[in-house]
Amino acid sequence: MSQSRIKIAVVGSLSVIKGYDFLVTAIQRSEADDLPIDFAIIGTTAKPLPKSTRALVTGPYQNELLPHILLRERPDCFLFLSQVPETYSYTLSACLATGLPIVALSMGAFEERLEGVARATLLPADTDASALIDTLLAQPRAYRLANDDVETELIITSPAEYVSRYLAPLPLSAPINRQALMAVLVELESIGDLLLAPLPPIKVLLSGALDERNEEAQAALRVLVTNQIALIAEQEKHLAIRADEVNHLEGVISELKHAAEHEEAHLKTVIGDLKQAAEREEARLKQLIESLQSRLPRVMSIPLMVAWRLKSLSKRGYLAIRYHYAMDGWAGVRRFVHRRWVRWRERNRASNKRHQGHPDPQSDQMLPSLPEGPIVFAASMSPELSIVIPSYGQHQMTADCLRAIFAYPPTVSYEVVVVDDAYE
Repeated sequence: MSQSRIKIAVVGSLSVIKGYDFLVTAIQRSEADDLPIDFAIIGTTAKPLPKSTRALVTGPYQNELLPHILLRERPDCFLFLSQVPETYSYTLSACLATGLPIVALSMGAFEERLEGVARATLLPADTDASALIDTLLAQPRAYRLANDDVETELIITSPAEYVSRYLAPLPLSAPINRQALMAVLVELESIGDLLLAPLPPIKVLLSGALDERNEEAQAALRVLVTNQIALIAEQEKHLAIRADEVNHLEGVISELKHAAEHEEAHLKTVIGDLKQAAEREEARLKQLIESLQSRLPRVMSIPLMVAWRLKSLSKRGYLAIRYHYAMDGWAGVRRFVHRRWVRWRERNRASNKRHQGHPDPQSDQMLPSLPEGPIVFAASMSPELSIVIPSYGQHQMTADCLRAIFAYPPTVSYEVVVVDDAYE
């Protein structure tokens, strides 16, 4: 007795990545060897099948009609030939609910979800067409023939009798678990908007939705468009917020610029007033020096030193006032003047105490006699000794130190360096 035929169903949209080329090769091989295998593609194909093949293509379908299509076609086995790993397959859930055998390539979600399922067969991803056909022929038949005898003569008495006799050799219908299948389809319909796998490119979706009228492609395209619209709306909202932030920052920057210009103008005015005050003070000091020079003609060198000293003091005082005003305004200037006055008062009190005391007469005898008047050190191009004198307010002590070095110089060539410690 010849082997009964087996019907293989491929459910869903059949594209290149879903195994279109592999399935065409298997169909052509089985037809060339006249094997008892029939193929039915319940859905659409990315491109038409070769004209030489006798496989059935039902076309696009709605999910609620899938149980009726399966009862009509009565497949013995389901076949999945996806060439790339998938994270999830809605069609696999529907096929599992039927209770029929399933043959799939061991890849992605099929390997994870079919492992341990008794009626499922997993093939290596590099399986060839011959091994696939052998596996399909080995699957159990889900239906049996009602009558293997073929009538040679038909006596037709009515159209109903003709139809009943015509359909008599067909397999008896085995109950498909329609209730379980419908429950899975309803669940898939409820989560149709949840994409568990990345969407195909927009060109593929447009081709499947418009050219092939594929419901899965149409649903995926609707989800993609909805997501893009929501994304664009969110981006527009962010752009509006950014625009408000930019306007606010521009306003703050403009206010800071105006404040900086106002402060700069104020500082220029204050500096100008200080310069004028310094010039007036310098002119007054010059007049005072000229008056002293006219009254003391015998000591011409002293007024010059006093004028230089007064000029230096006025310049240092101007710089100190300008610095403290820039740091803390007029409050800083007042604190600076107060500190100078306190230090001057303490120095005067200390000087008065020294004069009112009883100095030791031997102390004056121990001090060497120092030269009076200006002193000039000889220049040395290559000194062997450097004498560094730090100075901080003790001007008389510094002058005595210089006079002592001048009066008792070292025996080698030397230089003298006086370091000013920025005494106010």
